[in-house]
Amino acid sequence: MESLKKQKYHLTFDEVDPKFILAIYSGLPSYRLAFLINTCLFSQLKREKDLDFYKDVKFPYFFFQDEVLQIEYRLIKNKTSQISKKQPIDSSPLNSLFNETASLEETFYVLPECKEADYFLVLDGEFGDDQLAHIEHEITKLEDVLSAYYIPFENIKSKTHLTF
Repeated sequence: MESLKKQKYHLTFDEVDPKFILAIYSGLPSYRLAFLINTCLFSQLKREKDLDFYKDVKFPYFFFQDEVLQIEYRLIKNKTSQISKKQPIDSSPLNSLFNETASLEETFYVLPECKEADYFLVLDGEFGDDQLAHIEHEITKLEDVLSAYYIPFENIKSKTHLTF
């Protein structure tokens, strides 16, 4: 009689909906960029609760779900600067006349590996190449948008910041 060996099977689940990340370079305020994206893509991005990946640091976040096309749009500001409390430069008695203080400005990023990008438009759903090219083209045509291009999801190291 043959001996039966136990075999273990592991189930792995691939991501159901692929994510496409469009890096956007623009000095526009987040509400203005969201409005312009809504205009050109016929979306309805709305401000949601700010994201906080770091202690007391908030990132503006906009979301829209197209239930008919089963597509989700997320606009996230990549950079946020925070000024720390002012501290005396030198506490010696000689400098007490001027009471000089210094402040430290720190910059935080949603995706530190893409520090140059100002915003990310994260697209969840099924897209054809033509649709993705159209979205990229429409975004780059917007006023005060310097550039926009897709970043391969596999190249993102901080993927946990893009799971909502």
